[in-house]
Amino acid sequence: MRSIESVDDRLVNFTRFVLALSALIIIYVDPSEPDRFVKITYTTLALYTIYSASVYALSLRRQSAFRGIPRR
Repeated sequence: MRSIESVDDRLVNFTRFVLALSALIIIYVDPSEPDRFVKITYTTLALYTIYSASVYALSLRRQSAFRGIPRR
């Protein structure tokens, strides 16, 4: 049962990372009007993308840590 939960967690974390990165790329390539909060928007999305990548990387590391533990 643990493997199904870890696959779900990894999938959610990967999807979050892909969506955050996609949003950052989209607003960089095709910026929209108005230009009031451009720097705040880029900074926020960049930080969220980094956060999402970190959470995904930790979920992958957690998966590899559990491989060495024998099951009962």
